[in-house]
Order: sequence, then C-alpha cells, then structure tokens
Amino acid sequence: MARWRQMEILGHFLDTQCQRLPRGVPEHALLRWCVTQKLFERTQDGSDPVIPSPRDSVEDPGLLYELEKAGLPLRDAQQLGADLALQAKASLRELHAVQSANQTCGPVVLAEALQAVKLSCGSRTVLIAPQYWHKLIQTYHSLTIDQGLSVPGGEPMAKPEELLGIVRTGEKRKRGESPEKEHTETVRKKVRTQQSQQETETRNKQREEKAEQEQEAEEDEEKEERDKRVGEKEDTEPKAETEIGQQDTKVNEVSQELAKRAFCLLARYEMQGGEGYQAALPLPVFDFLTGAPLYVTHECFASPLNRTLASFTSAYPDVDMPFGSRGNFFQLRQLFGSTGGSFEANPPFMEEIMLAMALYFEHWMQDEQVKEDGGVPLSVTVFVPGWDDTPAYDVMQQSPFRKVMLVLEKDKHGYRPGFQHKPGSQRSISYATTFVFVLQNRNGALQWPLPPSPLDLRDRLLSAFHSS
Repeated sequence: MARWRQMEILGHFLDTQCQRLPRGVPEHALLRWCVTQKLFERTQDGSDPVIPSPRDSVEDPGLLYELEKAGLPLRDAQQLGADLALQAKASLRELHAVQSANQTCGPVVLAEALQAVKLSCGSRTVLIAPQYWHKLIQTYHSLTIDQGLSVPGGEPMAKPEELLGIVRTGEKRKRGESPEKEHTETVRKKVRTQQSQQETETRNKQREEKAEQEQEAEEDEEKEERDKRVGEKEDTEPKAETEIGQQDTKVNEVSQELAKRAFCLLARYEMQGGEGYQAALPLPVFDFLTGAPLYVTHECFASPLNRTLASFTSAYPDVDMPFGSRGNFFQLRQLFGSTGGSFEANPPFMEEIMLAMALYFEHWMQDEQVKEDGGVPLSVTVFVPGWDDTPAYDVMQQSPFRKVMLVLEKDKHGYRPGFQHKPGSQRSISYATTFVFVLQNRNGALQWPLPPSPLDLRDRLLSAFHSS
C-alpha cells in the first residue's frame, strides 16, 4: 500500500515536470526509469524491489533520450533525471519509515464481483478473473507457505558501462571471431536434467494424490466405525468437535495469509502498469517450444499471473515466489549453473532489458565454452520486437552462438495480453515484426539439435501462432 502510494508520488512528480513539454510525458517513462536503475543494483536483501536507489554517478540514457525526443533540452533532461533520483531517495526514506511502524498488510476482504474475484485492502481494490484466481490458489497450496521468501543475493544484473550505450546511435557493435565450430562428441549423451525434474514433479504429484485418496478412504472407514459405537458416543463427540474447530481455525489463517499475498501480488503488477510489456506467448506456441527439437523447460520472463510452465523466473520475487517463481531472471546461473537447460525468453520490450538479457546469455555461453568439456548445455529461444537498430539485436545477430534467426511478419501472429488475468482480456494481434533467435553453445547444440532448414522451424512456429 505504502509503496503504491510512493510510486504515485513519483509519477505525479514526473508528470508535473513534463506537463509543458510539446509531447507531454513519454509513455511509461517512470516504469522504464525504475527498471533501468534496478539493473545497476545488486539483487540483495534490504534493497527495495520496486523503487530504485539511484547512484549519483549513473545517468539513465534511455530517460534522457525519451525526454529529448519529447522536446526537453539535454541539460534540462539531465537535471530532471537528477531531481527524479533525489525524489526516489526521499520516497524510500518515507517508505522505510512506514514499514518500520507497520510491517504487515492489513486484512484483505475477498468478494465476488461481476465475472471476477475482488480483493480489497483499505482503499485499494484489485480484480482477477476466476480461472486465474483458482490457478493462484492451486500453486500456492502446492508450495510450503514460507518457501522462497528470501531472495538470494547475486552478481550485478548488468554492468553500467554495458548499458550506457542503449541510446540508438546507428553504430554497429563489433563482435570477435567465432570459436571453433567442431567439438569432440564426448558429451552427446548428457542427461536432460530439466525433463527429468518435470517427470519427478509429476510422479510426486501423483503420489500425493494417491496418498490423499488413501487418507480419505481411511477417514470414511473411521467414521463408519464411530457410528457403530453408540455406547462410546459421548466420548468421541467432544473430541471430534475440537478437531474440527482446530482445522477451521487453521484454514482461516491460511486463507487470510493467501489473500494478503495474492493482494500484494496483484497490487504490485497493477501499480507497475505497462500492460504491453507483459504480453505472453499463446499456449500452442508453448506446446511447440516444449516439444522436439527445443524441449524448453523454463520461462525466463514471466509472472505467476501469465506463466505457462511450472518453472519460471519473474520480476518481483518478493511477491512472486509464494506463487511458484524461482527468483529473478538475472539469478538464472545460480539456478541452472550446474545443469544448464533449454530456456524461453520473451523479455519486456524495453531496450535496456533486452540488451541486459542478450549480454547475460552471451557471457554465460562464453564462460561455458572455454571449459575443457564444453560446459553445461545451454539453449535459449528469444522473442524480441523487430528492431534492427538496437544494441540487443547486434549482440544476438552477431553472436557466435546464434543458430537460427526467424522473422515473423506483423499481423500474422499475436500474443496473450499482459493483463490476461483481468476479466475481459483478449488475445491481441502483433502490429510489429517479431524476431526469434535460437542461441546455443556447443553442448546445447548437441543436446537439442535443430533441423537443417530454418524454414521448417519457422513454419511450425507460425502454425502454432495461428492455431491459437
């Protein structure tokens, strides 16, 4: 609640400063500024998950570019960026003071709205479609209540000097020579760890369901025996009432805890806005990606609200982890560093994040490539907008690990809406070209070999888009 309020204050400050610009405030300027600043921070305990702690020496070139494009002179844009950083620090101080006084969210009221579930806390209300509400409940109850509340620390998400060139300059990034194309076939039969994990999860779920059925059968038998013991009725009834009362209390506690966490989750994404940055691939496309030849097992940029696969990383682990998130994308090496994997990456269409993602995979694959055995197998299928004048495009297009680049024409494919969890959301057609890159290191190419012709991959992918 307090964080939402502070974000509104920051938004109002930016609106006030830009109200006299010919083109007004650049769209989603505050969201992009927060995201870019967070890229410069370490993901460690104590830092706020949304409001950045800007370093005085780091300017946001993306914000400067957008403000200049809106009609603000460079010097004034730089001053506005510095003022926004000071305002963010003030917001953090106020937020910490509020949190020190009251660390918990107030009671959350659940109610049925028109074709929606309504969660209210104080003056704030969020809506979620019933099918997504049931999805959250199922995921929450399949995890332990306290799982994943701490976010593991990690290396910086991206180096500032690598992101400072984000403003389009038209200059093409030069890449080094490609490493050797051939490699001894000593790792051909590496175990597909991610597939084995999924199979293990399925078996565990089946065992749990079987155990629940057996427990229900035992309870039915015990009830029949109690009914037959008429003489012992006065001894069993008080005990049964006590047990039922304890169970009801426990269910109420869990329900309220679930409601609080669900409200915080929904409020976070409502506060963030930027629906277009959260668009997701259609379900038939995931059916294609998780099958031959890619066998994708993990979504790199998802949320508990729009994820498709059981394994995913997301933007806000502090509110996402109780609903299945495995952490932040930039902790991927900590999660899969010993096994590798085949990933799907559909990042928010922000140049800053796309460049950070491209560099992250590039460095990871380079580090694995120089190992004596070629390192763990890595494969990533990336979906980005068809912007061929961005640094992210240059990194992936010129990468020695690029195996395939596909072009999906606009109007011939579409995405699920970013706020698909809200009632009335519908699939949208893409009005821009999409680039699809498949990046693999040597062992990744051995583990997940692609067909000889990229056209076959493209046709199957388009067919999956069309069937949605």
